[in-house]
Formats: sequence, C-alpha cells, structure tokens
Amino acid sequence: MEAARAMTEAAGLKPGETVYDIGCGDGRVVYLAVRDYGVKGVGVELSPLVYLLARVRGLLWRSGAEIKLGDFRWHDLSGADAVFCYLSGEVLATLEAKLQKELKPGARVISLVYKFPNWKESRTCGCGGLPIRVYIKE
Repeated sequence: MEAARAMTEAAGLKPGETVYDIGCGDGRVVYLAVRDYGVKGVGVELSPLVYLLARVRGLLWRSGAEIKLGDFRWHDLSGADAVFCYLSGEVLATLEAKLQKELKPGARVISLVYKFPNWKESRTCGCGGLPIRVYIKE
C-alpha cells in the first residue's frame, strides 16, 4: 500500500481529473486516487481472476472507481490526465506508443520501477527502494 500511496502523491492529482491504472491488479492505486484526491478513476486489468479481486476490493472500499476487464490496447486513453502503470518489457513499449499517440500534452504518466524505452523522465522519486518514474507528455 505504501508504493500505491507514493505513486498517487507523485502524480500531483487534482480533484475532477481522470486517471487510468493500466494493469491495475487488485485496484489499490486507482482506489486510493479516487478516495484521497477526488478524481475519476479507471483501472484496466487483463487477467479475469485479478479483475474479480479488484472488483471485490472496490466493493469493500466503496470506491467509485471503474474497473474494466480487457487489454489496454482496446481502451481510449485520450481523456486521461494521469496514467499509472507497473509494467515491463514489450508491454511497456506497446503502452508507450499508445500513450504517445493518445495522451494530451501535459498528461502525467507514473511508472513504478520500469523505464519507458524512449521517453525522458520528468523526475524520479522512490518508495522503499523502488523508483517511481514520472513522465509528462509533451
């Protein structure tokens, strides 16, 4: 939970913004963002079992975040003010290309641990020895 909190802090979220968590896992990042910052939150999860876990967690947290089952490549991210991810390798490169095409200028991308292949970090902070990389779409 500590890393999730650090990621939401690093994003500089403002009430009313729209955030996406790509590969949202159990939903903790997007649920924290909605609860603590008053944003509209959307989580996208590929694994059906993990998706169900996220939905249950959402019921327990009474969160207004929306969790969607599916591949992030199917979702329009153009309305995002901030995007969270904890992805690596080829998947991160695919996400980078999609974000470059769809995000509006000024949107923030927060990646736990892994670097995007071609984007330059705006800043890096950390949590428990794990780097949190913040990118700003130009």
